[in-house]
Amino acid sequence: MNAGVDQVAAKLAELRSERTTLASTRTREDARELAETWLAAACARMNGTAGLVLNGHANPEQVLAVIAEYLLDSPALLDFITAKVSATTELTDRAKKQRLRKLDETIAKLEQEQLRHAKAAALDEVERQFGGVAA
Repeated sequence: MNAGVDQVAAKLAELRSERTTLASTRTREDARELAETWLAAACARMNGTAGLVLNGHANPEQVLAVIAEYLLDSPALLDFITAKVSATTELTDRAKKQRLRKLDETIAKLEQEQLRHAKAAALDEVERQFGGVAA
């Protein structure tokens, strides 16, 4: 009986670890959201370069700032960055949710089995201690 309990506990630990890893894994949708957030932050720092043009500032730094704002605001740049960072994962939100749901179901079943083993072990211990004494 002890071997069964140990096997269930080991499998549970393995599945919980897998679930934790999967839950923290970024998906393609996460990558796009991160790219959008990054670009929005970069664009916010560059925003307002029109004032440089209106004031006649044409030093290299100001020219680069205007060009940078134009590029940062380009949908093509978002698509380019998203394609680059999305290449790091094949996982989608949908696939991640499905795998997490499956892992949760398997973990729940193993927890029930672990509980059954614990109850059986407790009953065995009571029987061993009291040796079949009638109540």
